[in-house]
Amino acid sequence: MSYNHPKEKGLRKAIKSYFGTKLQGVDLGRLEALKFPKPKIPQKFYEDLGLLVHDRTHKLVKKLAFYQDQFWEWMFYYKYRLAVKAQKVGLTTSVLMENFQQAVLPPSEPESTMGYETLVIAQNEKIVKDHLNSIYKQIKQSKKYSGFLIEKPRSYLRPTDVTKTTEILLENPYNPIQPSRIIGLGSNPGSVWSHKRVKKIHMSDPAAINKVDDTELYDAAFSRLAITNGYFVIESPPRGQRGQLWEIYKASKLRMLEQGQIESYADFKIMEIPYTHAIEAKVFDRAFFDREKNRLGPRFGQYYECEFLNPSNTWYDDSLFAYDSTLQLDE
Repeated sequence: MSYNHPKEKGLRKAIKSYFGTKLQGVDLGRLEALKFPKPKIPQKFYEDLGLLVHDRTHKLVKKLAFYQDQFWEWMFYYKYRLAVKAQKVGLTTSVLMENFQQAVLPPSEPESTMGYETLVIAQNEKIVKDHLNSIYKQIKQSKKYSGFLIEKPRSYLRPTDVTKTTEILLENPYNPIQPSRIIGLGSNPGSVWSHKRVKKIHMSDPAAINKVDDTELYDAAFSRLAITNGYFVIESPPRGQRGQLWEIYKASKLRMLEQGQIESYADFKIMEIPYTHAIEAKVFDRAFFDREKNRLGPRFGQYYECEFLNPSNTWYDDSLFAYDSTLQLDE
């Protein structure tokens, strides 16, 4: 003879009543159809999502650049990653696709952020809206993945739970009342603190934030991952030897040189992407950079060669002041 505790029976009834009400009128077949297999290999997922069009050539980009592919692949091995990059190499675009991939991978996959929040942080709200709009359009145009977008109110969600310019809501077919969210934020630490179910932080070009001390922003971002033990990815050009970007780069690079490996999640796996990588991947035309070298002079390294320039000595090269012990002076 089985025995059900009265409280347990009441809990079951409440759960049944809740789901029965919330899921009325839901097309369960549509949600079930979203459980199709998703490729984990970056290139395969990119092809599955839909090819991009190159802004200069107007041709379909059939392959990810080798550095886009590798940095994305690192997501499966390193929770903390930092890309120090040249301007306009296309890495923000591939990381946004990576964010979407994680948000639609089933919860059984360890890299999945389905049902959680991904925070995309940029220097201001206008820039982050542009970032979210670019990945939104890619999802919207996708034959396979557009069904994940929540653009109209659902009976099982609040009426305000729809995709907006600063938030992309995605169906969670395994738990419909807990959708995945990709949220765009500016550089205000207070706006970061207000989020509780965060499993991934994506900082895009934090070097462009015009703050003397950006410690509070980074502290707020790191604290969001305390419960989920989630992912933190930073991609940015350098901007001098200052701020938390420089501190993270310097500390992680030093530990990597000393230890030869990444030993803890406190260390960021670093990739440097100079302009020559983008030329090799046919993202850029070399002639443009010849003009930029003439225009920028010694500042070229900061914009295109991943150099954290020291503002006190950017006008000269250290080798000009090196001591030559073989030099003989005439008496």
